[in-house]
Amino acid sequence: MLLAPFLFAAAWGTAPVAPAAFAPPAAATTTRYQIRVDGRRRYYNVHTPPGFDPAVPTPVVLVFHGGTGWAAQVETSSHFSLVADANGFVAVYPEGWALIPHLLQTWNAPLADDYGNTCGQATEYNIDDIAFVDRLLDDMATRQTLDQRRIFASGHSNGAMFCYRLAAELSDRIAAIAPNAGSRMYDPLPPVPIPVLHLHGQLDANVPWRGGQGDGLCDVFYPALFTETLAPIIELNGCQSPRLIEVRGNARYYEAPEPLRNATVALWWLTDGGHTWPGGEPALWNPDEPQNHDIVAAEEAWRFFAAHPMPE
Repeated sequence: MLLAPFLFAAAWGTAPVAPAAFAPPAAATTTRYQIRVDGRRRYYNVHTPPGFDPAVPTPVVLVFHGGTGWAAQVETSSHFSLVADANGFVAVYPEGWALIPHLLQTWNAPLADDYGNTCGQATEYNIDDIAFVDRLLDDMATRQTLDQRRIFASGHSNGAMFCYRLAAELSDRIAAIAPNAGSRMYDPLPPVPIPVLHLHGQLDANVPWRGGQGDGLCDVFYPALFTETLAPIIELNGCQSPRLIEVRGNARYYEAPEPLRNATVALWWLTDGGHTWPGGEPALWNPDEPQNHDIVAAEEAWRFFAAHPMPE
């Protein structure tokens, strides 16, 4: 029964920059950096795994917090740093934007709909978060060698929505995305096929999978998950029909493969999940929100990323 909506939806180099020589850290570490974009101070945290060598090209996963969240919070709640330590990639946690730093930060996803409703200061002030990420990657490249074919993005809620905008506007740098508990608010599709792993809870009332107005802080209407968020990307990528691949407790994994360019579109559908990180920490502001623990979203995202580098 749960397969039917997704099946229905299917109907429709740059060279690495050598960093300055310095001894790699012996242990995992998280360091905070500041850059200026459009005259504004912007911040991001970088977690490097044990034995990290800045001279060796290393994959990067950008992890975007949800609306009103912050970098350290999503690092803890998502467990991405633990997965980075086990798999040898660098996890990056950018800070969103607000008039008062660290207070109600959001991403310019944009969080707006066709009815004129907007939510969050990043959208209201039209903050150029794409330029921020572009500049962030350039700044990182002055200290370490980025694996240019393996730069990925994941995020929660408003951060997930921003992943879809990144895929559309920074497809020359972002190889694949894994948004959780969000929807595609940005109308233009990516200019090229891009692999997508979407994770969504059936019980998510904040960003409802059927679309429409959620019960969160924003008075906006969200696109439907299957027909408006995923179906256009399945069509763009030229994927085969989605099919159920795996059932793990209350988690179901569907995949629409694209074997020629490896531009797969996949979905973890969580029948007991709400507006939370699967397998992560409970939401700080709503600890009773339904949460799936049959999968660890960060692990599944990395497994998908590792299999979907940018084409050569």
